[in-house]
Amino acid sequence: MSRIRALRSAAACAVCSSLALGQGFTDLTARAGVTGLQNTTTAYGTGFACVDVDGDGDVDLVMPDAGGLTVRLFRNQGNLQFTDDTAVSGLGIAGAPAAIGAFDFDNDGDQDVLVGNWRTPLQLYVNDGTGRFVDQAPALGINSSSSVFSLSFGDYDRDGFTDVYVGNRQTASTSLGEVNYLFRNLGGTGFVEVGTAAGVDHLGLTLVAPFIDYDEDGWPDLYIANDKGNNGVPNTMFRNLGDGTFADIGAQINCNQAIDGMGVDFLDVFCDGGVDIFCTDSPSDHLFLQWDPNAQVYVDDTYTYGLSGISLGWSTHWFDYDNDGWQDLHVVHYAAPNQLFRHPGTSAPGPWTDVSFPLGISSFYGQYAAVPVDLDEDGGVDLVERFNFDRFLGNPQPVQVYRNNVSRGHWLKVRTEGTVSNRDGFGARVTVRTSSHVQRQWVRSGIGYKTGNDRRLQFGLGAATTVDEILVRWPSGTEQHLTGVAVDQVVDIVEPRFDLVGVPQVGTTAGLRLASPNDAGLPYLMFLSASPAGTTPLPNGLTLPIQVDSLTVYALGVGNLLLPTPLGTIPANGTAATSALTIPNLPFLSGITLRATAIVLDPAGYPGVRNVFPDAVTITIQ
Repeated sequence: MSRIRALRSAAACAVCSSLALGQGFTDLTARAGVTGLQNTTTAYGTGFACVDVDGDGDVDLVMPDAGGLTVRLFRNQGNLQFTDDTAVSGLGIAGAPAAIGAFDFDNDGDQDVLVGNWRTPLQLYVNDGTGRFVDQAPALGINSSSSVFSLSFGDYDRDGFTDVYVGNRQTASTSLGEVNYLFRNLGGTGFVEVGTAAGVDHLGLTLVAPFIDYDEDGWPDLYIANDKGNNGVPNTMFRNLGDGTFADIGAQINCNQAIDGMGVDFLDVFCDGGVDIFCTDSPSDHLFLQWDPNAQVYVDDTYTYGLSGISLGWSTHWFDYDNDGWQDLHVVHYAAPNQLFRHPGTSAPGPWTDVSFPLGISSFYGQYAAVPVDLDEDGGVDLVERFNFDRFLGNPQPVQVYRNNVSRGHWLKVRTEGTVSNRDGFGARVTVRTSSHVQRQWVRSGIGYKTGNDRRLQFGLGAATTVDEILVRWPSGTEQHLTGVAVDQVVDIVEPRFDLVGVPQVGTTAGLRLASPNDAGLPYLMFLSASPAGTTPLPNGLTLPIQVDSLTVYALGVGNLLLPTPLGTIPANGTAATSALTIPNLPFLSGITLRATAIVLDPAGYPGVRNVFPDAVTITIQ
């Protein structure tokens, strides 16, 4: 039996077993301590954020209460136990809370919280590193008051700092679309609004707008889902041109459907390449767009797989509830049962099975927002749901926390930390390979509906006991490989960095520094080149960003005077490795420019080189 068939068979047995044992998702809200909230009344629901505010490795809940009440902080104590730390958090009163998200705006290593309110000012709560916050939105240039529905984070200009896209629905005086905002991050010191200059001051009734690199060229694009598209502005895609501007190409790639676009998530659904998109809609339809790499357009495959809706759809997420290696699809409906479509592990046409009812998560109350997240760090993706006040349907409680008890396979969770790229790693593409199965996900935000998702990526691994390879393509362009990774753990992946230390002056010594904590104990090589441009292909298909020349050969030689230690070992404690760069005392060298790069070798793993940098370090001798 093939591995894929074996995974599908094992997963099917696991589902049957869990159902037979009465397992599934269990409501543990009261036990978890997520209590005391009011039912929200904000138009079209209130979001919340799943974020590690104190850096202790588990996910806390930042949960705005009803309008005019405090933004609440439920701190995770482990084992699905939360304490209400609102009183000491510094989080203030929300105006009319709508969308909420978290990101590290200043790259200082902690998560800051952005609250988008309906017609009252945005609030940017800056974290002191311990989960204590101060609202600094006005001082940092986040000073708008609009009809916020969506907050998305991504580094659109790839300068290493996270920018913010705010999706707005309508103007205050009419039902016409209100312009969206793009706040450009000014190096962690503040923001400036550039939506018009960038060409993304979109006028649809925007409900969700995540950054999606649909063409995988390394530049984050923007997918806009609009409400009332049949009577107004349809969904679209803005392609990032790499020069600070975007172009509307929705019609060119067939993603400009005129629907009631509500919630969005994206994924390489069939693990075959391509960025696929799911968007919720009004009944009786949703929208599943599969990327066709040959035609370079999206194909509407909603009915191909039976993913059309049964009611008014809102939040949606891809997550692998049984860890069989295939991402399942969760869809929230208002006033109708929610759905969880189980991925069958094949791209063959045919309806997917809705397993929400037997798993106990087919609630049908007044609901808009939900987030799948592993709250107890046991490898099973749990579920948090937020309800709105509805005088006809009633509500079980304002929030429900469901624990995942399903029998499931192995798993791997990946947390990214950028060093050249933005600290959160938003936009990084993570590929996980086990035997013949390959999965891809992107570190993303602004998905679902009005919520801040856990930015860590979870991969179900089925019966696999080792991850053969993890490949991270960072927003900077750096490609990083890890091999032979153990399963059932959270892996922190830090972006490698190679740079110049000191000033390269004639007759002095500077240094070349390689920081790559995930490669501790492995050998590295540093290269110099006098060629002004060019690249060199490596036997494994990777490419050095320098042209190998006579200087390269010399600088690799034993006893050379320029780069005495081009070969070394990454320190076991994960600190940077530095090699001296000695500039001879020869005045004619002043003004000469050299280029440098480095690789880390993995003798026992594929592809043999652990990371490759996209650009060479420029060294101008003074």
